[in-house]
Amino acid sequence: MRTAALLTLAGLPALAGAQVWEFRGPAPAYFGQLEGMQPQKSPVAGAIRVVRPHPTDPQVIYLGAVNGGVWVTRDALADEPEWTPLTDYHQSLSVGDLEFDTTDPTNQTLVAGVGRFSALGLNGGPRSGLLVTENAGQTWEPAGLNDLLDRNIYAVIKRGSLLMATVNQASQGAVGLYRSTDSGIAFSVVSGAPTSGLPAGAAYDLIAHPTDPQRFYVGIGGSNAGVYASLDAGATWHNLTRNVTGFSGSTNNVLLSYSPHGFDALWVLFANASVANGVWRIQQPSSLGSLWTALDLPGTDEDGTFIGINPGRQGHIHLSLLADRANSNVVYVGGDRQPTSNGDRGGFPNSIGAMNFTGRLFRGDASRPTGQQWRPTTHNGTSRNSAPHADSRSAFFDAQGNIIQGDDGGIYKRLSPASTSGDWISINGTLGAFEFHSIAWDRLSAIALAGSQDNATAEQIETDSTLWRVIGSGDGGRPAVDDLNPQFSERYTSAQYLLSFMRRRVNALNQVTSVDFPQLRLGPGVTAYDADAAQFYTPVYHNTQQSGHLVFLFSSKVFESTTRGDTVAEVTLAPVFPNPNPEPLEGTPTAAAYGARAGSLARPEVLYVGTSAGNLYYRAAAGGFFALLPEYPGAGSGVRDIIVKPDDWRTVVVCSFTRAYITRDAGTTWFDITANLTDTALRSLAWIPPRPSSSDAHRLVIGGLGGAWAKDPTSGSVASDPWQPFGLFLPKAPVRDLEYDDTRRLLVAGLLGRGCWTVHVDACPADLNADGVVDFNDFLIYINLFTLRDPRADLNGDGVVDFNDFLFFINIFGQPC
Repeated sequence: MRTAALLTLAGLPALAGAQVWEFRGPAPAYFGQLEGMQPQKSPVAGAIRVVRPHPTDPQVIYLGAVNGGVWVTRDALADEPEWTPLTDYHQSLSVGDLEFDTTDPTNQTLVAGVGRFSALGLNGGPRSGLLVTENAGQTWEPAGLNDLLDRNIYAVIKRGSLLMATVNQASQGAVGLYRSTDSGIAFSVVSGAPTSGLPAGAAYDLIAHPTDPQRFYVGIGGSNAGVYASLDAGATWHNLTRNVTGFSGSTNNVLLSYSPHGFDALWVLFANASVANGVWRIQQPSSLGSLWTALDLPGTDEDGTFIGINPGRQGHIHLSLLADRANSNVVYVGGDRQPTSNGDRGGFPNSIGAMNFTGRLFRGDASRPTGQQWRPTTHNGTSRNSAPHADSRSAFFDAQGNIIQGDDGGIYKRLSPASTSGDWISINGTLGAFEFHSIAWDRLSAIALAGSQDNATAEQIETDSTLWRVIGSGDGGRPAVDDLNPQFSERYTSAQYLLSFMRRRVNALNQVTSVDFPQLRLGPGVTAYDADAAQFYTPVYHNTQQSGHLVFLFSSKVFESTTRGDTVAEVTLAPVFPNPNPEPLEGTPTAAAYGARAGSLARPEVLYVGTSAGNLYYRAAAGGFFALLPEYPGAGSGVRDIIVKPDDWRTVVVCSFTRAYITRDAGTTWFDITANLTDTALRSLAWIPPRPSSSDAHRLVIGGLGGAWAKDPTSGSVASDPWQPFGLFLPKAPVRDLEYDDTRRLLVAGLLGRGCWTVHVDACPADLNADGVVDFNDFLIYINLFTLRDPRADLNGDGVVDFNDFLFFINIFGQPC
């Protein structure tokens, strides 16, 4: 069994005895939504934005995960490659692009561009410019921290001191092409400049000619959409696409790929309104006057209806393009998912033998007649009907001529891509880049389970293992675990829109003993689904005090079940005379706290619910009505999470996207406790009570953009007390959810891009070598990290390693164990 290995770059062990976050997986999760990879147990590992195989060594592959940072493997030909994260502790793990600098003959110089491309609403970390390494990823230096701040980097190129980056979205500054000639110290905006020839507008793919260091190509969207060429290293540009039809103001993705073999050929694939709308090729583009030739649109006939490569309409992020490296007539394209039969209105199999919503991938040949130019590289285009995960994002050849693809399930290899005798295989190995949006913890068996973007719900196979298994398919819903019974727990899981809602009874050995599918019956012949629309990720909460009780937050209504989900009743506001109908809640219900205590007395009837409108409601009696808490100060900003003090139902903490508030009298008076939390995109709360008969303080932990922070919520100065980073060495991916196990004194975090992590809350914070004491050896470990300016030495989480971090360590070094 593989288990977590933390801090491998520094040669340090997994620190179960220190207050250090430990990786719990998945790395990978088995039984994912793949086809033909059963011998490998169909592994998935999370969304990959870009793959970059080493130009000459087939063992080495770099990749950029959508929200999981840059990784490398140096044994890519192994059955299960070992992957190493390279940028876990830099400011952002959201990768837009990753490229080799071909002026470095040792192939050790790479540049990564930071951008948000998650299928979960483009969520991610801060847009912080570029990262550059000159030693194969051992260390990285930032570039463009000022000129590229808050710009979404789509593509990037480095050629010595020349750096160029394209920006397709920006919360400040312009979109378009940025250029630096001083190694990234300063960037200027080329797009829209009077003499540049490049129009203003969103910029997409950017590629270099393979042998001419002065020639580059860029794809532009919007009203001036097209492909532009530069013959002077990006200073000036010329429109190449005068005869190309299909570009429009709705063009929101443009991909480029170059084939230098036989004759120069430049390929373009573009999407309008997120649907692939054209594949064109131009021969000898250096002449600037050459004309383009259109290929057929790739796709299949599904019982009389043509379906292209984006039946899921996700071409703004789910497209790939790769020119063949040996034949300039041949190109490979990828889209989002397979369609069903009958024009995507039927079932499986479809026309090419697909049995699931897997990858949509084709090989095109411009030398073939119209109507015969495309063949699938999946399903009946393979030897065993194989296909990778849906949602292709990147494709590149490795040194052996195989295609390496990144998609929303991980990284996969197509053997012998020019023939139907090859197949798709996984090379996910130990890669761990899952985008978790929610997490649950089973205290009985010490097993984590989580809802993920694009990779269903997953759960640990064994306690402490980084190996997980996928439950269901599609996008994973928000899980819940009722573990109040000492003999068994009940795990509730679903897909998007609460589809396939399932209840599994599991014993302490993590063995499933029964499986049911609760119907949420609201009355005879009526379910909650009939009364209201489920949310895409419908929040589900189990009662912390009474087994079998659940709450479901639908689009506008709240449903309570006292029968383990079999039946439900709506919880409403009281009617206002003379209207006999209950008043509706304002906004979509987004968060709840269900069940509380008053000292030793259980209060299972207590229910707090917050909405997207920033309203907070409270129910005081079982079967009673909601009451609006009008004094809650967060109106207008959606509620993200609610936590109740474990022994006092009147003390409640609520967080919105940017603020946190506490009440100690059930909502009559409130205190803003946000203090020093700024730009943190707050998401989740956990309350850690002191150990019994100890002098420990309470700790309130809040998770958000790039970390988890804590302070004492019972302090008289809680409003002004600063938050401190909680635990050491948590990757800088967004913390989307927190769960606390008071039995094990263990905090569990779900990260958007780096999976599941845990920390022992009572461990010695400064015991870095996990020997049970804080001594000079721990001091030496930190001094080594600090001297190297290793990002892990940034203990106060401000994005820089400086003397303040040293003082922070001295403070925790002096704390008793």
